[in-house]
Amino acid sequence: MGAPPGTIGVYGKLQMHSAYTGISWTRLGNDVAPGNERFGVQDPLDWHNGDRIVISSSSYEAHQAEIATLEEVRGHSIRIRERLLYRHLGHSHILEDGRPIPLAAEIGLLTRNIQIKTDSNCTGRLLVASFRNASGTEYTGVLQLSNVEILGFGSSQFPAVDIMNASSESFIISSSIHQICGAGIQAVASSGLSVRDNVVFDTAGHGIHLGGQDHSLVRNLVVLSKQPEGASYWVAGIKTNTADNAHLCNNIVAGSERIAFHIRGQECFLAGEFCGGNVAHSSLHGVHLYGRDGFPNCTKIAGFLSYKNYDYGILFHLEGNVVVENVILVDNNVGLLPILFCTSIEPRCHLEKQHVELRNSVLLATSSSFDCIKDRIHPLSAHPTTRDRAPRSPWRGRVGILWPSFTSEPGRWPDHPWHRIQNDSAVLGIMKLQDVTFTGFRKTCYSDDGDVCIMTSPGHRGVLHMVTSERTRMFHVNEENMFHFSPSQTG
Repeated sequence: MGAPPGTIGVYGKLQMHSAYTGISWTRLGNDVAPGNERFGVQDPLDWHNGDRIVISSSSYEAHQAEIATLEEVRGHSIRIRERLLYRHLGHSHILEDGRPIPLAAEIGLLTRNIQIKTDSNCTGRLLVASFRNASGTEYTGVLQLSNVEILGFGSSQFPAVDIMNASSESFIISSSIHQICGAGIQAVASSGLSVRDNVVFDTAGHGIHLGGQDHSLVRNLVVLSKQPEGASYWVAGIKTNTADNAHLCNNIVAGSERIAFHIRGQECFLAGEFCGGNVAHSSLHGVHLYGRDGFPNCTKIAGFLSYKNYDYGILFHLEGNVVVENVILVDNNVGLLPILFCTSIEPRCHLEKQHVELRNSVLLATSSSFDCIKDRIHPLSAHPTTRDRAPRSPWRGRVGILWPSFTSEPGRWPDHPWHRIQNDSAVLGIMKLQDVTFTGFRKTCYSDDGDVCIMTSPGHRGVLHMVTSERTRMFHVNEENMFHFSPSQTG
């Protein structure tokens, strides 16, 4: 048993608790313009003068998150010492039926009474593991943190909190992990970990990365997950695609240089709700499932609000059927990219229709918060990922759904962009829309700007699978903005 310098090794039980704070993050209560130093919040706060906070981005650029120092806190009102550099939203978009879509920026508290930091940055790690003594008895580490601040930990080789093997008694609650030189929280071979009400900010790697099984992620705020230099994988704010039975509820990823949520989804016919109230914004991909993610027969993706993502609100390229329900997709350049593959050697691929179902969902092209000048930016992460850019509307607007594709081959990324596949007319498939609302698909900002409800992928080979619709509603949608058929590629 050993640990490198700067490592806190937990092979028994480590408990660290403080009473402060009662609320780890909240949302803005009003829009805040650049230069402002006073603003409202949605919850009454017990935060203190001198505390450090982070305010998430309200644009497509994750790096518009800002750190500030509290000067005054009075209930629902905050005054900071600095002046903000960027616009941050504090309101909701109201749908035609009166339902609000919350688009307010998040504010997370970074300061805690207990602080763990290293003498020199990028050297610390909190390692939770097991060991076996000379007599063969095995001891498993238990980590229990509440209201603890971890600052400057991690490196390119290891995360700030590295749970290699921990008992189901372990939890991390209402803590802050920020300005990290590696990933934030990583537990790839544990079970039963509870991660709740935490703020994870500015990591060089995944914000929260869980494998194993039976984990609970509830009401965590992850802000600014950065792509590690030279990494071949795409970083995610929350990554649970290799975990079994991961319960995600009311988490927010507010800015990732690549993916907000990289998940597995849930089995379609499994009782219980494993995903709900989660929010993804200010990333390239909001919700991402690809390759071996998902389940063999049917995968369900449910309970996401995904907005202002530079490429896709939701992207999936999976084997088997997929059900997407209770999602809200807003201000994404492409709301939904649906691709299913079925290996050509399997007879069912040519005898049974693969199906994609989109149910009880809303696609909003242009919200009331969209700024025709300030939201016309290219995030820093756009340049190194140019080849993977999502297809754009020919009229510079946004696209609700790219026409579904059914293929006999798995994805070919990174050799080809995420959307580029060999569509196969021999693979039977259908997409069903049920109780779906399209709203705000029209000309916006400029006379030649226009959004499209459903568009075919540029360069498709002319093979289009069937799309059916039941009880679809359209508000503020012009007829010419319902469909766009890109020129097909022949040969």
